[in-house]
Amino acid sequence: MAGLTTKEDLKNRIPGLTNYHIDKVRAVTPDQIFQKVNQPPKKRQKMDQTKLEHCLSFFFSSSFHQLVSYGTRDLELDSGEIVVIPDVVRTACHSSIIEMYEKHCKDTDFSPLSRATLFRILHACSASKRRNLHGLDNITADGFAAFKSLCNILKNLELKGTIDKDMKSTLTQLLTDGQNYLKRTFKFHVSLDSACSDHCIQWACSDPKDVKFQSVCNHEHTDSCQECEKLSVVLDQMCSLNLDDDEEVDVIEARNNIQAWKAHIVRTINQDRSRVDLLDTLKTSQILLVMDWAMKFLPLTSREAVRLVWSKRDLMACYCWHH
Repeated sequence: MAGLTTKEDLKNRIPGLTNYHIDKVRAVTPDQIFQKVNQPPKKRQKMDQTKLEHCLSFFFSSSFHQLVSYGTRDLELDSGEIVVIPDVVRTACHSSIIEMYEKHCKDTDFSPLSRATLFRILHACSASKRRNLHGLDNITADGFAAFKSLCNILKNLELKGTIDKDMKSTLTQLLTDGQNYLKRTFKFHVSLDSACSDHCIQWACSDPKDVKFQSVCNHEHTDSCQECEKLSVVLDQMCSLNLDDDEEVDVIEARNNIQAWKAHIVRTINQDRSRVDLLDTLKTSQILLVMDWAMKFLPLTSREAVRLVWSKRDLMACYCWHH
């Protein structure tokens, strides 16, 4: 139609039409129009690739993900191709991961993507959410219960008038900060040769009595961690309160469980280092088999507490899976 009449006639028939629009239409042949209709849609990538790779390297850290021994997931690419990958459990919620990532960017003076974009990236990355503690991780469960027990003791002391409201609020906040630190941040501070004794794997995993199970550090422990010191101080303050016999026993037990949880985190990171090193050195003709009692694996598939599984005599079977 554009080539069958004049420009003035077209502008009178179609309001808002300009000479530029008419010239653009007349310059296109019918063959070109047919080719454009059949072309696949082109997706433009406006996201900064450097920032995208930076956040993905943090999100896919082994500190936030754990492979499970069963199940797969379908990962659909933009091209329509579907890739089957092993099922992965994300051990932290999205908001916590993004909060830690933003803090990491602030410490390293890096400008991250927007918060909404980070949430969309995590939503697109296929992973399950952890709904219960895995395997025989009763140490972590006892650590959470210990913090809750100490907070309940503070509430009872306030009701009895042993401590005032301000002291109760201060100690409760310190306990909450300590729990969040062990749950989220502490594992990122742990390293093989840290200058802080609380974060040094070699020093923390060495047996103080048996020389055969000791590792000599080639560095000095000259640094200190403010969060670790705050946790130690609040635990000492809890033990120094005016407690009755039952409360004193509960506080001592809770303190031991919290310290055991902290040591368990260091030990877990060290064990995971060995697993990763072994997987990196596997050849194409080799596999890694993990074998253990069924009672250690069955809690992975249900919400049943691990302590309830130990009493079941019919579960004495050996499971294994391979990587």
